[in-house]
Amino acid sequence: MYEKPLGHLPYAAFYFFKLKILKGGIFMSLLSLGRGLGAAGQSINVSRPLFSYATSRGDTIPSTVPLSAVGNITEGTIAIEYIDNNPRSSSSGYQNIFYLGAGGSYNLVALVKQMSNGKLLFRVTRNNSHQLSFDFSADAIIPGRVNRITLSFKTNGIIVALNGVTIATHNSNAMPASFADGFGIGQLAQGGNVFSGTVTEFSFYDKALDDRKVRGLSNKNDIVDTEYISSRDIVAFLGQSNSIGDGNLADAPSYSNAIKLLSKDLSQGIQNYADPYAYAANPTFGSLFNSSNNKLSYAGVVCDAVMAATGIETVALPANLGGTGLVSPSNWGVVSDVPEQSVMNERSYAAIKTLQTAQKFGRLKAIVWHQGETDAASGVSAANYKDTLTNLYNTFRKYLGNVPIVTVALHDEPPSGYLTWTEIQTVQKVFEYPNHKVVNAEGRQVQSGDETHLSASGLIDLGANIANAITG
Repeated sequence: MYEKPLGHLPYAAFYFFKLKILKGGIFMSLLSLGRGLGAAGQSINVSRPLFSYATSRGDTIPSTVPLSAVGNITEGTIAIEYIDNNPRSSSSGYQNIFYLGAGGSYNLVALVKQMSNGKLLFRVTRNNSHQLSFDFSADAIIPGRVNRITLSFKTNGIIVALNGVTIATHNSNAMPASFADGFGIGQLAQGGNVFSGTVTEFSFYDKALDDRKVRGLSNKNDIVDTEYISSRDIVAFLGQSNSIGDGNLADAPSYSNAIKLLSKDLSQGIQNYADPYAYAANPTFGSLFNSSNNKLSYAGVVCDAVMAATGIETVALPANLGGTGLVSPSNWGVVSDVPEQSVMNERSYAAIKTLQTAQKFGRLKAIVWHQGETDAASGVSAANYKDTLTNLYNTFRKYLGNVPIVTVALHDEPPSGYLTWTEIQTVQKVFEYPNHKVVNAEGRQVQSGDETHLSASGLIDLGANIANAITG
């Protein structure tokens, strides 16, 4: 059991001193627990946990920690690491991953798995009224891989992070009035079932840690095993159907350079590029992105031209989904069922983790964002689109560093059915953001009878312009 950490610790590792009283005297043993945080490369002051158990240190994870062991809790931070080989189950009911205070007063902090669909249910409840309440898709949890979750709570402040990414905040909550019980770890509570996964670490801090520290404690970047190659550039393509590509494969060009593909099944690593580029039989993040596509995109043209200009191996990375709006909570936007609560959409989370994982393979050369058709069809205002796009780009920079971003503005407006096409297109064409360029798709050839989508010729022409924006 973890008892006393050093005060100032680098992200790369936490070191712990542990006092043990033996018959012949006292000795101090040094234990270390790796927490690689990749590109962050910063340091973090972590408050002393009240208790911490980790199987990597030889501890047995207890099923319960009584309230008497922690005293009166008015705020705190819970960090848990676990493996779930079967996030989804055909059974009904719930499995309790952890809970604090699940007694009859219904004042609790809990993380529960819904067995029928594998969703994670995050709850902070006061007198049976949810102060924090949101569900997160099972696709965010990688089967058989270690996942880390940290939940910080206090009056007027809840933060939840999954694998190093803040996925929810709540800024106007009332804390549980009191806790009737202590901690249950993977145990029965209020009709739930025992957790079928394996908890490998559980820690409790008696302080509500801030966002940076919460992210640091939850960080898990080694989603797949890989080797970093410095002479490798990766171009990520995000957005909806025109980003995926809707051109005729029969019109696919030949490529002069040996361009590569980082498949959505990230565990497959770097492969030779082939159209259609968006295909992945077993995408790492489940159904959050298209698992297959049978049409031509501009990704090959972009990567071929970038590699010709730089002489560096260039890899395409698809991270897109057809028909998705930016502003809609069910697509890329922020969703909340509780006032003052902000929850990152699973798709945005998956995109960030996909791109973070890509940075383990090589340098993220650029992000290409091509989207807006769905928002235009639903009548999203120009101001709303601009604000949401700015927030999305801010999120990319927060987690991915100062990666260049290319925005592809919408092409010529289709004949009918789009309420704010021109308004969103105008916002995109003049959009300003640091280390960012805009490529205008106006004038590119569209498909006959389907003016929403660019033709193969239009995609190929546009790809050349995107490559120029990346290398120019």
